[in-house]
Amino acid sequence: MGYDWLGNILIAIFAYTYVNVLATDGMIFCWLDKLLSNLPDWLYKPLGGCDVCFGGQLALWYYLFTTGAYDPIQHIFFTTTTIFIIHILKNGIKKT
Repeated sequence: MGYDWLGNILIAIFAYTYVNVLATDGMIFCWLDKLLSNLPDWLYKPLGGCDVCFGGQLALWYYLFTTGAYDPIQHIFFTTTTIFIIHILKNGIKKT
């Protein structure tokens, strides 16, 4: 089985869209965000309070549930690649 680039991209798009569009004031998941925001930050952020944290958490669990043979290096790469894609969605590619 090859590397799941599509999984990376879809998770990143989902996490970014959920946090920055769907969970904002007046949108369909605003109520859930308000409910979760009462939790401590260490729990709120990976449950949808932060796009990078949420996407990293989704990627972490997605990899565990969709991979037959576990490879810790590929797991780290999968999760960090998803986080990197979210960063690009948020900020674009900037020259330093």
